[in-house]
Amino acid sequence: MQTDSPSSSTSTEDKKKKTLLILVLEDDPHLNRIIVHKLTGRGYNPILATNAQEAIDILERGEPVDILWLDIRLPGMSGLEFLKYVKEQEKFSHIKAFIVSASGSVEDQEKALRLGAAAYIVKGNHDLDEIIEQIIAE
Repeated sequence: MQTDSPSSSTSTEDKKKKTLLILVLEDDPHLNRIIVHKLTGRGYNPILATNAQEAIDILERGEPVDILWLDIRLPGMSGLEFLKYVKEQEKFSHIKAFIVSASGSVEDQEKALRLGAAAYIVKGNHDLDEIIEQIIAE
């Protein structure tokens, strides 16, 4: 007798979603609500920070962050400065970081990649679903 059961790839994908912790560093409250809704709706586990110090505190607390979703223009420390800090800390340097910014500046893009970002995504060039797909696929 054969029973209907999810394929191993589906259950592996579901398990990955449930355990994937995404630290979103974004200061726009409206965008934060949308990002959290989209990520949670897809089964991922987002945690929010509205400035770099909050994000540092989250990391220092020992949260097992898998992915950093970083805006560049933030109050206080910029997203690029935060990325530099993270990549200089041995205990955090393994975390994949993605810059998601409205700035299409070539200088910002080059700096982000030099600092260790896995990708630089310009918000205006992609809708939020495309951005999530690109980040999760990496």
